Amino acid sequence: MEVLVLTFVACVIGFFLIANIRKPPAYMPMRGPGHPEIDPESAAQLSPTLDEFEGMLRRLVTDYIGLQIDVVDRTAANEVEIRARDPKPIVGGLYIVHGVLRSHDDFVGPEQVMSLKDIVKEEGAIKGFLVTNGVFAAPAAQMLDAQKLELINGPTLLAMLGSKRE
Repeated sequence: MEVLVLTFVACVIGFFLIANIRKPPAYMPMRGPGHPEIDPESAAQLSPTLDEFEGMLRRLVTDYIGLQIDVVDRTAANEVEIRARDPKPIVGGLYIVHGVLRSHDDFVGPEQVMSLKDIVKEEGAIKGFLVTNGVFAAPAAQMLDAQKLELINGPTLLAMLGSKRE
């Protein structure tokens, strides 16, 4: 009898613990090297209009990365895609920069990374850049092919635009 009561109590406690343990959110923002925290002053700069965001992407491509822009398209609501070219012989080629405008604290998930990965592969591009004014969900980094894709979040974008590549 004691064994049954003890088993019953253990099951009730177990179910109670399982039901009340907090699960982490499905999307955790990427933090750490290359993905700095967003300070309150930067948050204001990371809330651009779509036109301003497109301008930021154009500056990133030409001033920081040093590419020549071929085509700029607005592929969906709050998304901009830039096809740019490195004109150097032998090492040059096509680059795709896909910008996703979100709230500065909103997540970009792994589905966006997979989509860009497929586009880079289909187009035979040298590299793809997924850029957002928000943050990337941790699962997005798991989908990353470091040789072909690079993720640039809002704070990193501001830092890059604040300096020119040497």
